[in-house]
Amino acid sequence: MPRPVRTVPPPLSRYNWIGVAVIGAALAIFALLLTNARFPETTTGTAPTLILTTLEPTGNPTSPAPAPDLPAASPMTAPATLITLRESPVATMTPTAAPLPTATVAPSPTLTPLPTLLAGTVILRDTWTLTLLRPDHAVVLNGPIGSQQPNGRFVLALVAVGNSGGAATPAPPELFVLIDDQGARYLPEPGLSTLYLETFGRGRYGDFSLDEAIPAGVGQVSVPVIFDVPVDARGLTLHLGDSVAGWPVAGSP
Repeated sequence: MPRPVRTVPPPLSRYNWIGVAVIGAALAIFALLLTNARFPETTTGTAPTLILTTLEPTGNPTSPAPAPDLPAASPMTAPATLITLRESPVATMTPTAAPLPTATVAPSPTLTPLPTLLAGTVILRDTWTLTLLRPDHAVVLNGPIGSQQPNGRFVLALVAVGNSGGAATPAPPELFVLIDDQGARYLPEPGLSTLYLETFGRGRYGDFSLDEAIPAGVGQVSVPVIFDVPVDARGLTLHLGDSVAGWPVAGSP
């Protein structure tokens, strides 16, 4: 049996090595071109963001970013109403300040009108008998009494006074009082009673002034009693002593 013959590839000649090198170089160039054509150069990573801070030189600590300069807020007065936009169905509520608590004013009580007296009704107080003989004996005076100007308005009450005591005594001013429709009380001024008699004549417009002693046991004498009341006093009535009922003052609004 014949022995197998070992086949040895023929050795490469110098020209064959050159051909192989040329082919390898061509393949490398082709691969490089193919890589550049299929994979263009791209930048990896996220897109750069705008840096608002100022960079410090290397080696120094980085300072914090400066605060942006914002325009000052202009003052706004917020109306306390709901503004509805007609072009849009959306209603915009503007900010409003919390409402301040409001004080509740209690209504003033309604005063019951005081009962009135008829002219000629006699009132007894201690040793005194007091009456207003006619309705027009309690009136509002327009203007001054002589040179005396009123602070508000003068009111005259020509009262018939009787002293049943044992001696002549001046009638106390607190026997006479005016009351308005608000319940305010006004006392007379005795000096105005004397001025009234001096100005218009004693005996014709009165017998005794309020600061003079009234004789006892002579019956009733007329005494002008003068009040100075505010201009806005309304519904004035004349009361004698602590009487609840009074005479209306003629000409009082």
